[in-house]
Amino acid sequence: MLLLRPFMVFIAMILFYIPPLQFIGIALLFFIYHVLIKNRNEHIKKMKEVYKVNNWNFPLEKEGNPFLWLFVYIGSLIVLFYFSTEVTNEVMALSLEELSLYNIEKWKSFLIIFSFFTMWVSYTFMINRIIKDQWKLQESELNHNIVNNRIIILREGSIVMLFRVLTLNFYEWFVLFSLLRETALHYFEDGTATGNYENLISDKIKIKDVAKKESHETDIQENSVENIYERIKKDISFLNDNEKYSKIFYEVTSLSNEKAKELLYLLFKDNWISKEEYDKINNFI
Repeated sequence: MLLLRPFMVFIAMILFYIPPLQFIGIALLFFIYHVLIKNRNEHIKKMKEVYKVNNWNFPLEKEGNPFLWLFVYIGSLIVLFYFSTEVTNEVMALSLEELSLYNIEKWKSFLIIFSFFTMWVSYTFMINRIIKDQWKLQESELNHNIVNNRIIILREGSIVMLFRVLTLNFYEWFVLFSLLRETALHYFEDGTATGNYENLISDKIKIKDVAKKESHETDIQENSVENIYERIKKDISFLNDNEKYSKIFYEVTSLSNEKAKELLYLLFKDNWISKEEYDKINNFI
């Protein structure tokens, strides 16, 4: 994970509003979005491992691909800026008399409207993937006691875009600043930034190993010759001779040779079977 300091947003914003350095500000802006998406994907990937090991239902059914929406957003933004600038330059070059007669070409107006719509939609989906997905995951982590604090604030992508338009884009910088801060704090708390999330995996594996070992030891104990002998004695206590012989034959021959011989000897020793029956069963071992 690459955790950027929120101060990076102020640097990008200042550069963005200085015409000669605007391209650097734009590059930093897109870089911040790239980092946010990359961290989001890595965060989800790491927490998936935790949920899988613990047999928890992962809260995100459809994760989507935020990078796709980022590329669409960048493309539509470039088209919008280019043609908007071109139309603005044309208008600025006109006199007052020419301005009243000026009509923008239909294909240009259509392209500007379409690119604005595409920019709005792509930005909405991108922000929802960055914020809403991680907010849902955060709520699930709270339920599973992975984190204790609700740090990431839910923001709807379309509302963010609306406030961007109303505030002449200043709201975008505020959202980016908040996102860098909130996600970084959350990543530290759930351990995905520090690697401590692996403890949630290793601890669970250790618990499973201990349980498996205990289960194995229990099985060994339950399947010991002495326990089998005691169980058979209870089972055959009220059986007639034929049923008793059939039961003993089945139980003894289903064991390994060593256990079978030991069990058969105990049964013979305690007079549960005759010498003749002992020899017959012994031939099948």
